Amino acid sequence: PRVKGKALPKPQSHLTAPDDRWTTITPSHWYGSKATSLEIISETALWYRRGTPPTPIRWVLVRDPDGKREPQAFFCTNPDMEPTDIISIYARRWQIEVTFQEARASRC
Repeated sequence: PRVKGKALPKPQSHLTAPDDRWTTITPSHWYGSKATSLEIISETALWYRRGTPPTPIRWVLVRDPDGKREPQAFFCTNPDMEPTDIISIYARRWQIEVTFQEARASRC
């Protein structure tokens, strides 16, 4: 039996699709900004690589309505997680990694 279906369009194809509905959000953390509006679109899909079972994922495509930042895609292996939570967790994780990188650099 089939374990995967027809390939879905890549998330980036939604950047130019005129019929897609984007949602405006204001995440609690976004690269140090306090109140930044972002537009997101999200769906679930199956991630499949030959030789492994299909894995359900949630992808989130983020674009800046002001055009100051390039669009970004985020992926999560918990398809039940809310898109805003995925973005917030990533932004907080990024701050921690920068702190660790700066701490390692100062020891040299």
